[in-house]
Amino acid sequence: MVFWEEPVCVRGRCKEENFKTKRKYNNKLYLDVQVFSVNENLMLKEIAAGYATNGHKIIIACIDRNTLKTFFADWEWLNLGLRVSEQLCSLPKELRKESIADIVSKVVNDTAADNVIIENIDLLFAPEYSLDVLKLLTLAGKNKRLVVLWEGSFKDGVVTYAEPGCEDYHRYEIKNYDACCIAK
Repeated sequence: MVFWEEPVCVRGRCKEENFKTKRKYNNKLYLDVQVFSVNENLMLKEIAAGYATNGHKIIIACIDRNTLKTFFADWEWLNLGLRVSEQLCSLPKELRKESIADIVSKVVNDTAADNVIIENIDLLFAPEYSLDVLKLLTLAGKNKRLVVLWEGSFKDGVVTYAEPGCEDYHRYEIKNYDACCIAK
């Protein structure tokens, strides 16, 4: 079990119900967190250990990095923004938009581990690329178990990046993607 300072819930594709079990031990509050999706009802710890998840399903983690590290300590971390930007910088500006999706797929697939946490995805939201980021990451990770550290929020079945009015604002209804979301 892991100590949590803030309650955490995991919301799945089919239901908007929270699955939380609170426990006290040595005056600390502990939570067992579950993921609910179409075909499975797995403990978050089981997913972190690499147990059977749908190979096409990605997990969008709208939680802080340290909490994610606690559960997914054995997973490989991929700084996607750094790796993609290094390759994009070697291309002429006019080729970057048409190349970015292939570069993302190649970087993810070239990662040796099957269980990968992707971080620093801000570059993908740049308006000049016009990407459906969730679709891109789902396709890029079709042969991996992916958890994406999402620097946005999740509310009422919608995951967002940035604030409305910002040029890099994106809004995705999670039910339209083969994904689950871990949120505070």
